[in-house]
Amino acid sequence: MTTVYFQTKGIKPEYCEVGMIHDTDKEHIWYLNEPAKILISEVKIISEENVFYNVKNNSYKIKIKNMTDITKCEGQKGAINCPYKENCYRYTAKGDEIYQSYFMELPLIKDKCDYYWGENGEKIWSTKER
Repeated sequence: MTTVYFQTKGIKPEYCEVGMIHDTDKEHIWYLNEPAKILISEVKIISEENVFYNVKNNSYKIKIKNMTDITKCEGQKGAINCPYKENCYRYTAKGDEIYQSYFMELPLIKDKCDYYWGENGEKIWSTKER
């Protein structure tokens, strides 16, 4: 049997469940303290090093890493590739695997980005001729 930590849909993001995968049933996770199981395909597996047991409230919680508290940019969506991404903090900053927020769409409008965050926090449009 293998112990796994996982999140189901609807669970608060700072919490996780613990269960076991048995050698005879590799498609399900059996909850550790309940007579129930769930399909592995319906959960997000959390690595053990990102989990700790909270004795005070008898629960498993996810360690929150030091992350950049900004909305990050992925720098590319489909065929659209941001020409400023390599010099933009929203692209180059280290993000968190679990909690990091990202723009849903690239914030480029007519090859201009009002969310650009260059060195020293300046916006690109305040440093370039218009």
